[in-house]
Amino acid sequence: MRKAFILLLILWSFGSQLAQAQSFSVEGDTMTYMYNVAAGGAQNVRDSIKLPESSSPVTLKWYVCATNFPADWIANCGICDNTLCFPMSGLWPSGSAATKTTSPYTISGTHDFHLQLNLGSVTTTGTYYVKVRLNNSAIPGDTATQTYIVSRSPASVSTINAVANDIMLYPNPAHTDINIQFGSGSGIAALSVYNIIGKAVAAYKVAGTSANINLEALQSGVYFVRMSNAQGELVATRKFVKN
Repeated sequence: MRKAFILLLILWSFGSQLAQAQSFSVEGDTMTYMYNVAAGGAQNVRDSIKLPESSSPVTLKWYVCATNFPADWIANCGICDNTLCFPMSGLWPSGSAATKTTSPYTISGTHDFHLQLNLGSVTTTGTYYVKVRLNNSAIPGDTATQTYIVSRSPASVSTINAVANDIMLYPNPAHTDINIQFGSGSGIAALSVYNIIGKAVAAYKVAGTSANINLEALQSGVYFVRMSNAQGELVATRKFVKN
């Protein structure tokens, strides 16, 4: 009986240490970004590693767990932690075999972790995603997944900015349908709905300055509406939640 009590006490102490071990989070589990072709050069999709107050140092291991980036995108992008930037070509398709380790995140607050893109010279356009798995190296079960969804179009950023404020999507969150309204000068001719991993789940032609999209066939989750002009160029992207 005494041995059993001691064993339970040891297990309780070990479990308490794990419970008190420092956790971490990513600032947003899904980041959406519209690559500005007109600006060119390297552009960063910023995200942050967040540590709560009174935190202990946290060292993270991370790797690319999934992506549908085209080959020319993979050759022109990378992921940066708080130590180095790594080319995507060395991270995928290796997956977990290319696991990287950060320097310790030592203080509470937000810290750098981001996707870097240099897509000005690539030929592929469209919307694609990359997912990164992060793990507290001291606690195997303490994990987070960051998803970056990136759209690239030949459309200039000035055109995108000119119509962005004229677009309304409601209700959000939605249940059965969403409504989209946009200005007559937006040039929007088609809408595509993408799920969280960048797969197109619906497409619609647009006539006029508004559209209604029925959501009853979609599962609950986060989706994105990609709005294009008659030439297939991206005009704007909006995010919504289907309950």
